[in-house]
Amino acid sequence: MIGSGAEARHHFPAFRDRPDILRLSAICEKNPSAASAFAAQFPYSIPIFAELDDLLDKAQVEAALVVLPHNLHFPNVNSTGGLAPIFHRLSKKVAKPFR
Repeated sequence: MIGSGAEARHHFPAFRDRPDILRLSAICEKNPSAASAFAAQFPYSIPIFAELDDLLDKAQVEAALVVLPHNLHFPNVNSTGGLAPIFHRLSKKVAKPFR
């Protein structure tokens, strides 16, 4: 999960209610207290990374749920860097630069 702020709370029930098919393997969040608070809701340990590159290097990622502010979606989801190496990306925002 990229981000763990207010929007992440909307996705928590899916992880809580369907652990048989959906498991959060890592969180990338610049705010360590927000990340720790979100991760503490789970019955298993979740690694937390402050930088996306660290998460991509060290965590086993099959898909990414992006729950970032509007202006951060495009550079992280659609650029040649960021999440470009990951095939499965879920973003609820428009796939174009934010202006």
